[in-house]
Amino acid sequence: MVKLMKINFGKGDVSADTVLSPLESDVLSKLWESGEMTVRDIHRLLRGKCALTSVAVSLDRLFSKKLVSRKIVKGRGGIHYIYFARLNKAEFEKSIVSQAVDKLVERFGQSAVSYFNEKYKK
Repeated sequence: MVKLMKINFGKGDVSADTVLSPLESDVLSKLWESGEMTVRDIHRLLRGKCALTSVAVSLDRLFSKKLVSRKIVKGRGGIHYIYFARLNKAEFEKSIVSQAVDKLVERFGQSAVSYFNEKYKK
């Protein structure tokens, strides 16, 4: 049996590497653990793994991907964003698996369906 590291599904590939960068994954993990947080809070939890601006950019990208939401609060120094995850970890993982399976069925049709049926029948 040939082990595939990544299947090219064309535009919109679905794999762990293409869904989140390592920093985005770390940031999202911190949000799952702690709930609502500012950029500075997350940066502190990452203990200097990267620059504060890198955390801010990652959060903005996660917001663009609709994985986090944010609300504006006024505080010392002006306006700040408070970020929170839109999905819990289980919902996120289920979403990724669902997208991957849908792409496999779309790409390979009945062969993929037959494989899943045979592999996972009870």
